[in-house]
Amino acid sequence: RSQIYTKTNKHTKAIFYAAKAIQLANELKSNKNVFSILYSTIGVAYFNIDDNKNAVKYLQLANVINQNNGSINRRAFNMVMLSEAYHGLKQYKNAIEIAKKAISLIDDKENSLMAYGIIGNCYYELKNYKSALSNQISALKLIDLVEDTDHQRSIFLELSNTYSKLGDYKNA
Repeated sequence: RSQIYTKTNKHTKAIFYAAKAIQLANELKSNKNVFSILYSTIGVAYFNIDDNKNAVKYLQLANVINQNNGSINRRAFNMVMLSEAYHGLKQYKNAIEIAKKAISLIDDKENSLMAYGIIGNCYYELKNYKSALSNQISALKLIDLVEDTDHQRSIFLELSNTYSKLGDYKNA
């Protein structure tokens, strides 16, 4: 149920049902991968309702489990989401560090696109525009993987803002 509520943007209900599932998984002494999925689900739901503090808490739990268990793809996704939550908390250095680790884990272009975007946004907020630009260009190279036009538009807008800060108004 929590997955269905997540996909239908009913994040509070997703959290409720994932928490119930955690209780049941504890009773059943389920394998760690089950807990990883549930913690990730709760973390993403909290992120989607702009509660980054709780998002960090649950995504960190999922990542601890994923370091020794589960698929590398799930670990990379959790790390990208964790870096997004750190960005939301304005903990830019933590966000950059985790996003870089996610990129280094696997050659997953969609996770890499999101991670480069986060890194670029963090460097932009830190006023390190050259590093922001470098990472935004890396995200741009992967843009064809995203079908979401709002996401594509945001990548181009962020790139334009960075070029503008660097005084390159032609590219902006």
